[in-house]
Amino acid sequence: MWIYLDNSVINYIVDDPDRDSIIERLRALYVPRLSMVNVIEIALTPYADRRGLLCDVARRLFRGAPLLADPGLMINRHLKAFASRKANTNVWGSEKDQRQAALILRHSDKIEGEVTQWVNQYRRSEEAAYNDLFMRIREHVQQDNIPFRIDGRKPTLARFIRLRWADKSLLRGVMNDVLRSHGFDTVLAGKEFKIFGSNEFWPMLLITFGIALYNRGFQVHSFSARKNAGYLDGGQVVYLPYTDIFVTSDVKQRKVIRFAARIGRQRRLVLSYEQLRRFL
Repeated sequence: MWIYLDNSVINYIVDDPDRDSIIERLRALYVPRLSMVNVIEIALTPYADRRGLLCDVARRLFRGAPLLADPGLMINRHLKAFASRKANTNVWGSEKDQRQAALILRHSDKIEGEVTQWVNQYRRSEEAAYNDLFMRIREHVQQDNIPFRIDGRKPTLARFIRLRWADKSLLRGVMNDVLRSHGFDTVLAGKEFKIFGSNEFWPMLLITFGIALYNRGFQVHSFSARKNAGYLDGGQVVYLPYTDIFVTSDVKQRKVIRFAARIGRQRRLVLSYEQLRRFL
């Protein structure tokens, strides 16, 4: 079975007194997935000693594992695959990304110069792309005059998602926002519904934006952007279709991923580190 570990979990493993046996057991039972987000978050760890420990655990956990591409590239690749009528999507990182990731995990003490520039550039571009897409979707929802109350009451998250995502004009508009942000709005114009239904990747991705919109639009308290899963946390939903178990100890992220997992075409587990440890 495939297993995806958020960096919050890798941090827990580093601090676990039984980390050697945890790593051995994880590799014996599952095939761990390594993502570009894993590598970037490790590289952004400010303290060299801590970064070294994270790299050591990551090298042992993900030995031999190919690198899953960053969320933005994953979205772009899925659109390209649909446009070219390919049955499968290339979800792996570019050769350059693979080399940089290997360099970071092997030489945690040498994250400087070109590597530091690359990491920071990646972070800025991913954050800008995610926030731009979120703002496009939010503006579209506002332009459509979507009411903040349903039948005079604040809806539950589940009801909001069910009713709003069942609105065909809204769904078409949101999918068009995705197409426009990746430069496919002309090539794939009019195919929004077909794209949405072509792969569970799309409902899972859009559900994260729906949850963010709900949190920002309905909450009386704790509705700021800080209360949502961040762009690196929320964006990792793109890895959910490619794993059987998703593990994160970030509570906000786990709520989002768990909700997205419900609409998948196969059953997936979304666990905290404590739950995973009990399984092991």
